[in-house]
Amino acid sequence: GVAVDESGNVFVAGSFNDSVDFGGGTVASSGQDDAFVASYTSDGAFRWARRLGGGGRDFAEGIAARRGRVAVVGEFENVVSFGDAARTSAGAGDIFVALLDDTGTTAWSRAWGSAEREYASGVALDDLGRVSWTGHFTGSVDFGGGSLDAGSEKHPVVGSLDPDGAFFRARSYPTQAGEGLAAAALPTGGTAFAGWWYGTVALDGTTVTGTGGREGFLTRYDADGASPWATTLSSANWEQTFGVCLDPSGNVAVTGQLGGEVTPEGAGASIAGPIF
Repeated sequence: GVAVDESGNVFVAGSFNDSVDFGGGTVASSGQDDAFVASYTSDGAFRWARRLGGGGRDFAEGIAARRGRVAVVGEFENVVSFGDAARTSAGAGDIFVALLDDTGTTAWSRAWGSAEREYASGVALDDLGRVSWTGHFTGSVDFGGGSLDAGSEKHPVVGSLDPDGAFFRARSYPTQAGEGLAAAALPTGGTAFAGWWYGTVALDGTTVTGTGGREGFLTRYDADGASPWATTLSSANWEQTFGVCLDPSGNVAVTGQLGGEVTPEGAGASIAGPIF
């Protein structure tokens, strides 16, 4: 993932193994794969880099930067210190969310998981200090507001944390399989999330049955957590949404993959892929 802050500084998150020089000297992984966050000026000069990893496979998937804060999300195994405390995974891979300051120092981290594999892919920051994220989980996981249960299926999940890392909200979208892939936030706290689902999905009380393989979803929330709307992209083929953003007026833009012609809800004409 990559993000740019208001000053033009660039932040990159990903994973590496063995050793790599991000610009400030060689950094060695401590396990099979380690997550990293690196920052550069608008001119490409190295600022700092941080390794986030333990003895297993650890990946940073999404990153956001805003007003001197950097949020990163991904997946970790075994025991990892994200700079504040050691986190131990409950199973094959767990979700992590970490908040760093503009110098790369960790303010806090949070982790959740079950005996199965979970990971987070998208993250966003608003001017209220909240961190909003999305990913998927299997089994039963308590993200802070009580257990959500996906059984043996893979459910998309979206969540938000307060500036100090305390629970604000979390929702799952029950389906046969799915993932949350992208998150966006308005400065005032409104959020949008995008991803995919298969079979039948329940989006905040509305149940939709798909017509083919993977189907895309897009959900929108106000700052207080109310859901003004949710929509899906569905055809007899394969759809999924990869990226989402919000403009200052709250309009949502989304990008992804289409396997056939799709008419978005409220649109006057259909759109066709493979990329939209």
